[in-house]
Amino acid sequence: MLKWELYPAQDFEKYREQWDELNKFYYGSALLESRFVALLLQYFGNSKIKLAIGQSDQKIVVMTLLEPNTWGTVWTTFQPAQAPLGLWLMSPTLNQEQAIQSLMSTFFRTAILFGITQQDPIFISRPKQTLNLHTIDYISTARIQVNGTFEDYWSVRGKNLRHNLKRQRNRLEREGTTLHLDVVYQPEAIAEALSDYGRLESAGWKNVSGTAISEHNTQGAFYLQLLKTYAETGDAFIYRYFITIA
Repeated sequence: MLKWELYPAQDFEKYREQWDELNKFYYGSALLESRFVALLLQYFGNSKIKLAIGQSDQKIVVMTLLEPNTWGTVWTTFQPAQAPLGLWLMSPTLNQEQAIQSLMSTFFRTAILFGITQQDPIFISRPKQTLNLHTIDYISTARIQVNGTFEDYWSVRGKNLRHNLKRQRNRLEREGTTLHLDVVYQPEAIAEALSDYGRLESAGWKNVSGTAISEHNTQGAFYLQLLKTYAETGDAFIYRYFITIA
């Protein structure tokens, strides 16, 4: 039987170690690390968000961040647009429907709907449909598993592809066009590279819709701190490709 505890979202800092242990043991996703989640809360959180922790035999087996609608009749996992995955961590030994029912009966008895959003079947199996639980397809995403070195990868590409790219590079060199790939990984260099990205993104349709990254908006501040934080541990890179025409 699960024993639940509910805390305000600001208490997440106290439980980051437990969150990371659960993620590392069952998920292993960089998108669910506490340093990522903490910044989501800092930049996009609000006072209504709650941290729910479920224990079984005095061991934490479920952790999630939840947000209500205006009337408190619907609760869902905290899901800002910058989070690709829903913030729900659970041991695969648990029954998801039973875990949800247990949580609702403990804290959210007035809720008529409880939603866990954007779950990846790589990490957690899709539960079966029941009278009380329904699942809905969200989006299909591509995944490329990278093994070995770039040389290994490139050596098995098609002969025509490798030949055509080499021929195009040689032609550009003859015409005096210089190509340069810049890899930015130093924390102190992240701001300039991200600013360049923001200028490119703001020149397109995202600027019209108001979703472009900018050094002047909250989203830009979030990604700047996020990338700096990850760069400090060698986990963030920004690639810039320069074309200089003579």
